[in-house]
Amino acid sequence: GVRPEDVEVLGELDDVATISNFLIRTFVGAIPPSYPFKPDEREVAEVIELPLSVLMDSGSLRDETRIVDGERVSRRSYTYGGHLIFGATAEILTRFIEILDSAPAEEALWKRSRS
Repeated sequence: GVRPEDVEVLGELDDVATISNFLIRTFVGAIPPSYPFKPDEREVAEVIELPLSVLMDSGSLRDETRIVDGERVSRRSYTYGGHLIFGATAEILTRFIEILDSAPAEEALWKRSRS
């Protein structure tokens, strides 16, 4: 539901393999504020917008345990506004947060606001 010409691509994250054998290639981009998303309802149930500060707040983190192929698998997940963000989406967000956390302080305006 995002027009490609409305996105300023900022970079690419590592690929993420899903448990259902898909490979997700992830890009980080910026779109205008209050963007009028038009998701395909066959693919997207809901668009959830959350501030970076929520992702970077340890209070929104959970360890979610699922049974995958008969094995217990614990993964990081996030909670926000009554939603649980888990699976490949949470893995992508975790990698993104790790990159943000590794930025030098002088380049990381978001770190200054958290202190």
